[in-house]
Amino acid sequence: MAMHTINTFLFPSRPYSREEIFDKVREYCGKWPNVRFSEDWKPFGVPADLRIAIDDYFILVGYIDDPSVVESVEYVQKVVGRTFPIDLLAGEVRTTFADDPNSDFDDFAICMYQFLETLPGAVVYDDNHKDIFTSKV
Repeated sequence: MAMHTINTFLFPSRPYSREEIFDKVREYCGKWPNVRFSEDWKPFGVPADLRIAIDDYFILVGYIDDPSVVESVEYVQKVVGRTFPIDLLAGEVRTTFADDPNSDFDDFAICMYQFLETLPGAVVYDDNHKDIFTSKV
């Protein structure tokens, strides 16, 4: 599996903070064997991503709640031919999966997909496949 990104747009009944999302990720993934968490800091005041490392594989989780998320949802709406209640949009969980050429870590990727699907008001979109995996709105 080549490196790819999943966009999870959140339309929850109440907004979530970056810290709440990261805490949920740590709680959910903390049971995995050999898992380590760290934060990857970015320049120019951009919030850090949460790095989940398992041996030599990693998953990056970022939380975005700025106006650019609306543009992303508008793009997805055009691609999939559906509309979403943008006025309820709280943010986006952007999850990047490292390259896994031998599929050694597929079980962790699947588990992460399952986690994203549990988030309240989640719309889980895969730009590689131009499709929505889950929509709770």
